Amino acid sequence: MSSTIQNINQLSTETETRLPTWQDIEKLIIDILRAGFMAYYKNHLDELRKSEDQEQYIHQEILIGVIFRKLFGP
Repeated sequence: MSSTIQNINQLSTETETRLPTWQDIEKLIIDILRAGFMAYYKNHLDELRKSEDQEQYIHQEILIGVIFRKLFGP
C-alpha cells in the first residue's frame, strides 16, 4: 500500500507545471511562423487566382518583396 502512495506522490510531482525549455520555445516559434506563412501564402495564392492579369500581379508582388527587403534587411 505504501508503494502505491509513493507512486501517486511521484506522479503528482512529475505532472506539476514546469518552465518551458528553449526547445519548447523554439518549436512554438517555428509552429507560429509556419502557420503565419501558410496563411500569408494562401491569401496571396487566392489573390493571384482572382486577379485579371496574373503576370502583372506577380510582378507587383516581386517589386513589393524587393522594396520590403531593401527597407527591412535580408
